[in-house]
Amino acid sequence: MKKARLQKVVDYLRKVRIEIAKGLRPEFDMDEWLQLKDPGVFKNKKTLECATAACAIGHVAHLFNKQGFKLELDKIDNRVTPVYKGFIDFDALQEFFDIDRATAMALFHPDYYADEDGYEYSPTVSQVADKIENVIHGIEE
Repeated sequence: MKKARLQKVVDYLRKVRIEIAKGLRPEFDMDEWLQLKDPGVFKNKKTLECATAACAIGHVAHLFNKQGFKLELDKIDNRVTPVYKGFIDFDALQEFFDIDRATAMALFHPDYYADEDGYEYSPTVSQVADKIENVIHGIEE
């Protein structure tokens, strides 16, 4: 596990929370990998590297773009997907953070956030940061 990279995500998400509260960023939404000012319009590759990411994966792509983790438009099904060294989607997260599939899903997939009664919910940016930090420190949820 590349704990330093995960901690960098935690620190970044904590800053994002403040920017969201100040109205400087769009709301955090785990169901969207990024938000564009003009939804559905992908003008060029630079559009996918902007700071308007919506969920944790979008923020990871913005934060680690120079290290090769990116969001790219999949021309086959016209959706944006994370990419790293030829790996796509959650495989890219696994490879980039050196984590297993279960951990990648638990941290970055919206369906893996549920309350104590088992009801799924859309997590806040703080809840995602806390969950990542717990994984870093080996705290079971």
